[in-house]
Amino acid sequence: MRAIFFDEMKEGIDFAHKHGKKVYLTANIFARNEDIKKIDEFFDIIKSFEFDGIIVSDPGIFVKAKKLGIPIHISTQANTTNYESARFWHQLGAKRIVLARELSLDEIREIRENVPDILELEAFVHGAVCISYSGRCFLSAYMTYRDANRGECAHPCRYKYYVMEEKDQASILRYLKMLMARIFLTRKTFAWLSTLTSLLLQVLTLLRLKEG
Repeated sequence: MRAIFFDEMKEGIDFAHKHGKKVYLTANIFARNEDIKKIDEFFDIIKSFEFDGIIVSDPGIFVKAKKLGIPIHISTQANTTNYESARFWHQLGAKRIVLARELSLDEIREIRENVPDILELEAFVHGAVCISYSGRCFLSAYMTYRDANRGECAHPCRYKYYVMEEKDQASILRYLKMLMARIFLTRKTFAWLSTLTSLLLQVLTLLRLKEG
């Protein structure tokens, strides 16, 4: 691990805190054995950096992150889609849940009503909705050798595709190709910004914008 990388990281954290901003460590990969072997060394180096919290999704990393003594946020990658799952993470010590991006406002409201008030809830309100549950996609790794579950998604669901059937290339398929060539795989993009209400702000602790 490069020392200069950590020096720059510490400098950036100090700069943000000097200007009254919070900094969170994102460690929300789904770790392989080789990652787990490195995580203790990484946490030992950054434990004095005064991060305001850490974002995780992997239970193994969650256990190790508790040793840092900073607030733990559960990433949207963990796919928290119901209040029992939210309670589960809360009982383990999580301070905040970043809810799955697939939830409707009614589902978010029901979760809020069935978890302790002390548990913070966060949700995405703008940006891409992944083709898979909150980012658990293998398409990027298959097509580009960049693993979305380890922070390297190449966003192949945003590529332009043509619809074609192997044997029957009838006019209906050519028509579908014309309609869907632009973005075929990504289901939709969030557009909640224009419909935010005081109720939504009461339900959630934080609203998150996503690029792409």
